[in-house]
Amino acid sequence: MATEYRKAERGSRHVPPGEGSKSLWVFGELVTYKVTSVQTGGVYSLFEVATHPGGGPSPHVQHREDESFYVLEGEYEFLDDDGRIVRAGPGSLFYVPRGNLHSYKNVGERYGRALICQTPGGLHESFFEEIGEPATNRSRSPATAVLSDIGRIVEVAANYGIEIPPLRERHTGEDDAERSRRDERIEVPSHWGTGLLGSRVVDRLGEAREDVRVMSRSRRADTVWGDLLIGEGLDEAVEGVSTIMHCASSPFRKTGQVDVKGTRRLLQAASRSGVSHVVFISIVGVDRNPYYPYFRHKLDAEQVVERSGLPWTTLRATQFHEFVLKQLLELGPVALVPKEFLLQPIETGEVANRLVELALSAPAGRVPDVGGPEVRTFANLACSYQEAAGRHRRLVEVPVPGKVARAFREGAQTCPERRYGTITWEEFPHRARRRTVP
Repeated sequence: MATEYRKAERGSRHVPPGEGSKSLWVFGELVTYKVTSVQTGGVYSLFEVATHPGGGPSPHVQHREDESFYVLEGEYEFLDDDGRIVRAGPGSLFYVPRGNLHSYKNVGERYGRALICQTPGGLHESFFEEIGEPATNRSRSPATAVLSDIGRIVEVAANYGIEIPPLRERHTGEDDAERSRRDERIEVPSHWGTGLLGSRVVDRLGEAREDVRVMSRSRRADTVWGDLLIGEGLDEAVEGVSTIMHCASSPFRKTGQVDVKGTRRLLQAASRSGVSHVVFISIVGVDRNPYYPYFRHKLDAEQVVERSGLPWTTLRATQFHEFVLKQLLELGPVALVPKEFLLQPIETGEVANRLVELALSAPAGRVPDVGGPEVRTFANLACSYQEAAGRHRRLVEVPVPGKVARAFREGAQTCPERRYGTITWEEFPHRARRRTVP
C-alpha cells in the first residue's frame, strides 16, 4: 500500500504502522519498503518482513551488503556463519557482515515480524522487485509461483552480489549391481559443503560418476556433518573413505583454528580410518609472501598435510576470478586500488578439473602450480571490469607500503610459467552467466 509521506522538519519522514512505499511477496514473505535508498542517498534500505510459521529464506551469502535484523514479533532462529543456531525473540538484533552465509526461520506458531536494514541500500530493493510479486492481496502469498523457477532466482540474485548455494540431490542413476562394484569413495570437506571450489569439485566428480560424500557444518540432508573448528563429527565423516579432497578454508575468520588446527584434526581422523590419499588445495606463492596472515596459515596447513604420514598431493592455484570480482565490488565511489599489484586470476572450474584429475591418480606430493592465462595488475583488471559493467568510477592507484605489498608487486602470487587456465578475465562474466544450477 503506497504511503503519502508527511514531511517533517529537516526532511524527516513519518511512516505509519503497516504502511510503506511498496509491498511485495518474496519467497512467501510479505516485504514492505519502509525507507528506500533513494530517500537515504544510497546509504541504507529498511524493510519490514512478515514471515509465516516455518517460513524464511534459503541459506545465502550477500557479498556486497551488511545486514541487521531486529525482531518485532514472534520467535526466529538464525543460522550464522559458524553453523550455530541462534534463537531470537522480540527486541533481539542479529547482525550479519557481508560475505557470511546465513538464513533465518520463523519457528513460532504465528506470523513473525522483523525489521531488516541493509547497507549500502538499493541492491535488495532491485532484487526484490525483479523476483517478487506485488502484494495486491496482503493475506495470501503467491509463494509457489515465485519459487517454481529457482534457477532463474539464483541467476538474478548473482547479479546483485547474492549467492544462493545450490541444494544438490544424490545421484540415483546407478543400479545396485553397479553401485556394489565401487570400492572407492571420495570425500570433499568444503566450507558449508557449498564453497565456491568445493561445489565445482563435487560437480566434476558427479560427472565422472564417482561416489562422493560432502562433509559440511550445515547439517543439510545431502551432506555428512563434521566441524573442523571444534573437531567433532570427523571420525564419522571419513569412515569408509579412500580419498579426501580438502577444499575447506576460512580466509577471514578463525583461519588458524580452521585451516591449520582443523586440517590436523581431519587428517588424524583420516589416519585412524585408513584413508589412502589426501588432495589439498593451496595458493601460489604462500612461501614467497608469508607476511600476509592467511598465506602464512595456508603454508602451515601445507606442512600439516606433508607431515601427516598419509599419502598426499598438494596443488597451488592463483586467485580465482570470483575472488578478484569480490574485491572490485567492494570498492567505493572513488576506487582506490593498490598500485602495481600483480595477479593471475584463473577460472574456478579449471582448478576443479585439475583437482579431480589428481584425486583419481596416485599421490604425487607437490605438483606444478596452476595459474590463469594472463598476469595483470589489479588496476588493469579493475579498468576492464568497469568498462564491461558500464561504470564510471574514478580509479586511483595508491602506493601501498610494507612487505606484503612488495611481494604482490614482485609477482609472488603469480606463476607465469604455469599458464594452465584458458579463460580470460574478460570471458569470465559471460561464462558465469551461462552457468546453471545442477
